[in-house]
Amino acid sequence: MALTNSVVGPFGDRSQIDMELHLILRPLSSTLSEGKVGILLLLVMGPHNFRYQIAVGYIIARIIYRQFLHPLANFPGPVGAGWTDAWWFYHLFSGRVTWRNHNWHKRYGTVVRTAPNHLSFNSPEAIKDCYGFGKANQSLCLKDPEFFLESVYGSWNIINENNKDEHARMRKMLSHAFSTKALVEQEFVLTRSVDDFMYHIGTIKAEGGKTGVDITKWFNNVTFDIMGGMAFGDSFGARVGNYGPKSRRFLSYGQEFGTGVDGETDDKYDWVGVVLDSAFINDVMRCTTLVPYLPEFLDWWIPRSYQESSYAHMDYSIIETRARIEKQTEPDRPKDFLHYMLNFAGPKATEKEMASHINALMMAGVITTSTFLSGVLYYLMNNVEAFDKLKTELRTTFSSLEEITCNSTAQCEYLAAVIKEGLRIYPPAGGAHLPRIVPPEGAMISGYWVPGRTRVSVHQWSVVHDEKYFHRPDDFIPERWIKGEKASGMGDRLEASQPFSYGPRGCLGKNLAALEMRLILAQMIWKYDVQWLNPSVDWERDNQGYTLWHRPELRVLLLERRRQDCFKISGFVGIAGIVEELGLLDRAQLQIENTKTAIY
Repeated sequence: MALTNSVVGPFGDRSQIDMELHLILRPLSSTLSEGKVGILLLLVMGPHNFRYQIAVGYIIARIIYRQFLHPLANFPGPVGAGWTDAWWFYHLFSGRVTWRNHNWHKRYGTVVRTAPNHLSFNSPEAIKDCYGFGKANQSLCLKDPEFFLESVYGSWNIINENNKDEHARMRKMLSHAFSTKALVEQEFVLTRSVDDFMYHIGTIKAEGGKTGVDITKWFNNVTFDIMGGMAFGDSFGARVGNYGPKSRRFLSYGQEFGTGVDGETDDKYDWVGVVLDSAFINDVMRCTTLVPYLPEFLDWWIPRSYQESSYAHMDYSIIETRARIEKQTEPDRPKDFLHYMLNFAGPKATEKEMASHINALMMAGVITTSTFLSGVLYYLMNNVEAFDKLKTELRTTFSSLEEITCNSTAQCEYLAAVIKEGLRIYPPAGGAHLPRIVPPEGAMISGYWVPGRTRVSVHQWSVVHDEKYFHRPDDFIPERWIKGEKASGMGDRLEASQPFSYGPRGCLGKNLAALEMRLILAQMIWKYDVQWLNPSVDWERDNQGYTLWHRPELRVLLLERRRQDCFKISGFVGIAGIVEELGLLDRAQLQIENTKTAIY
């Protein structure tokens, strides 16, 4: 049986399976030929059950091989993890694998065997070894083709492309859209969406029959609107909470693209909701590839609405991409993502590939940033001292909302520390293990020799919550990121926090994400006092960790600060605020629509 040509398929490395069959069946055949175990089984179970005896014998022998003879048998891990991938699938699908994996590292150390051919690491050194640019004497670890799946329309994108040369081509094409020059040109999209978000979020005192708003949904809306404007150059209107025409565009192209949802007009297909559902089904699909035959039964145990969302998300991406391409020749078109794709695509890029990039960017850009904003607000509300420091910095640095811009917020030291600490304690993709495949010749990872073709990953949550790398790792301490502060001298390994991943596959949009985080957080904290309405929420207990987080409701009431605090600006706007504060004149009578943003 040939063992040289390795094929990584849905059941694992084909050469590895062939080797296991060879090692197991040869002694089994010899034993049966001698009439020992075979005669005993026949006597106990009867001659008609012989094929079941062979199956049971093979399963038992396979477990014994994986537990004691497998190349990874010497690596520590929970009982059962080395027997079958179904063990990892069970924990992953439960939504609690993030905390369980962290506990396994606490018990077993830096490296843990979490599946028959998978090792989980939790050290800063492993981050460089697994995700870095490779070393002079060994190849670069590549993405796991069973985890990073091809899109539903058969086109790869910047996130799931496994071929390093193709990925380099895609990254070069998209890098123009995320350059400093491009982000400066698109800053108006960001400020437009954030301005409207700030205006509307304070006008709603009750939502869904409850006092206050679920701020997690509103963060979804504003980041969705920002990404829509960045990608297509048009406003989606989702930032105001009621979804604009584009975000409520119903599916009508299902048959054309083969989705099987032709003609659906239910409002569950608004794009924001589709993005969130699609993220979940992608997690499920990645899980099912670990267990043989499980994908065949997907229809039995996954609701059809979730399955449709994956197709719906791609439908929206194709529809909007096609419409935007048709507008490319229009004069004065904004230089959005597709502008740069079309100008730097090259002959290999197709319409489907561009739509697949948009599909990936909408998911990654919307959910991760809104996840961070939800998480950092939760931790600030749980840490009054840090929250007060941030308020003081913002409210003494800026005298009006208009002064708070992408550039001006870059000078706020404590705001930067809050963002870095928020990304550390609650990394937006902290539930992901982002596996890589060790090159055939094997590699040294965090001081351990790992055989070739082994799946390896670094569990970001476990790294940043490990006492070996961070002092009081479960506490929200922004001061650890500020030089000269007492907390910064505690020996923290700050480089261990890599929320945007690391190396040639690191997040291309991290600069855009940083601008969004700074602007939204600074303006909201400057303008509003936050009243927490459901403090019984426990962020770790109530979150579910897959590749992306499934967050609980975070209900707050945003109370605009008193006018004498807000209006420290000269001119008519400041006078209008004082007059309104004194109750001498109704705002509507002032008729100063052009200053709405400053007043609110």
